[in-house]
Amino acid sequence: MSESHMDGSHETSRVQSEMQIRIDIERYTEYRGTQSQLEAEGIVPANFEWPLGKKWVKWSANGLDFSLCRTKSEAMKGPAKLWLEVDYWLLRFSPADASWESEQIRLKARELRCAIHRQSNEWWQIFHATASAFRNSQNDEKFQAFKRLIPALEVDKRFRGGRRVSKSESRVTPPQE
Repeated sequence: MSESHMDGSHETSRVQSEMQIRIDIERYTEYRGTQSQLEAEGIVPANFEWPLGKKWVKWSANGLDFSLCRTKSEAMKGPAKLWLEVDYWLLRFSPADASWESEQIRLKARELRCAIHRQSNEWWQIFHATASAFRNSQNDEKFQAFKRLIPALEVDKRFRGGRRVSKSESRVTPPQE
């Protein structure tokens, strides 16, 4: 193995150029990107000491708990030794008071509120209005003509369930005998 491969610089070309942001509204927000991308977002403290290898760094600020570590991008394959020195990071933060237990209670309470709401007259009114709008759209010739102009919405009548196919797929030639 070449030295450039061992220090991770060979693998930097396989790091995604765009920073990724994942927001899990129930638990946390996650940023994945290079050191300069995370610093540009202003979410890493000034004079921050970046961890080495597999180490995690954790801190709290403004009512949030932060944790940061190296991670491999989706484009990278192989064992950790290939990406542990690459400039690609995972920064995750969540509310500081969010223990696992309190989050589970909050999620169960939300689930219960939703189940109760589904039994209400308001929910049934919304359900029936949506179903009625769908039925009306199915019977609207102008709308259906418009949909036929969109290739991605083309329905293959050969399959039950309306499997969507492209025009190239719909041209089936019979087998030669």
